[in-house]
Amino acid sequence: MTNMEINNALEKVKDWYHSLIDEDGVPPQYFMFLEREHNYYTLFVDTKTNLNCDDAFIRELKDLLMNWYADKDVRAIDVDQASSAIEIWAMWDNEPTVAYLFPYDKGVIEY
Repeated sequence: MTNMEINNALEKVKDWYHSLIDEDGVPPQYFMFLEREHNYYTLFVDTKTNLNCDDAFIRELKDLLMNWYADKDVRAIDVDQASSAIEIWAMWDNEPTVAYLFPYDKGVIEY
């Protein structure tokens, strides 16, 4: 994908993010970026809970993608409405791989 194609796909991710905001206007606080084949995991944490931080979230996601894959290695960014996740297809060592981005609030135990 070109940089412009990634930006366009990230607009759809932003819409997905908005779809996750609850009736009180609160988005999920945690998101997991998971690529299982290479054991790559990143946890996104919204440190400004109860604020709409969609621009910051998209900016950090794009930074991760550019530093991890680079724009020429990202092949597709798709919203999977059925699983409430984002699929990110890319090349890793000349092999296709998929990573998932999904809300992770229920996977974090705060005490």
